[in-house]
Amino acid sequence: MLDYKTIFEDRGSSYNRAHQIAPLARAEELSALLKWLRPQVGETILVTAAGGGFDALGILQSVPDPGCRVVCAEPSKEFAAMIPKHMEVLLCPLDCIPMKSGTVDAVVNLAAMHHSASPKDEITEWVRLLKPQGRLVLADVEDDTNPARFLNEAVDRYNPSGHQGRFLIPGATTTLLNQVIPWKFIQEQSEHYHWRFRTELEMTDFTRKLFGMSQASDKQITDSISHYLGYSSQAVGGGISYPWSLRFVYAQK
Repeated sequence: MLDYKTIFEDRGSSYNRAHQIAPLARAEELSALLKWLRPQVGETILVTAAGGGFDALGILQSVPDPGCRVVCAEPSKEFAAMIPKHMEVLLCPLDCIPMKSGTVDAVVNLAAMHHSASPKDEITEWVRLLKPQGRLVLADVEDDTNPARFLNEAVDRYNPSGHQGRFLIPGATTTLLNQVIPWKFIQEQSEHYHWRFRTELEMTDFTRKLFGMSQASDKQITDSISHYLGYSSQAVGGGISYPWSLRFVYAQK
């Protein structure tokens, strides 16, 4: 299984192009993240595996003036290329982040841990950075769900590098977190929402680029979405969407 940095050095630019094609496709996912994170004015928030900075920018824009500090930690230079220039970027391994201990109010990791070769080492590093009462918000695909099957079967079939993610098993992340430190509070829950597009072509192109499905035709992608996830047209306002879900884990130090 390839690690996160290797994967996104190869297809980070394609992932970023997907968000240029459909910048609002994952808006409901961002809303779910903000609900769990609840960023506050004056906080320092570290977004790990920040990718092109889309989630980090959403967090930054959600906080009213005078705002908060959002720091992007990203191992892949290729992937980080689209992070807005006004944002703070640390090009570094996720288990060795050049920040002082106890200086971060919240750490975020969204849909990246299934590519991690050493999740416990990464969590240990994030705990080091958290202030007392600091919080950790993780979210990733849940094992044995339609998104998990789509990724490890359809994406695996049509991505030249394959895809074999290690997804979240309910309760397992809580166990892992408690192996690092005793937390004051931990909660897990799955969030269900839709990725939304203006047209079927936009949906197909976004999905191809986001997941690196370069070996699939348009029909093979739409057939895969239909088989694993299902998609539907919107009667009011037009557009098309398919369901997605992530398991969120919130922990307070």
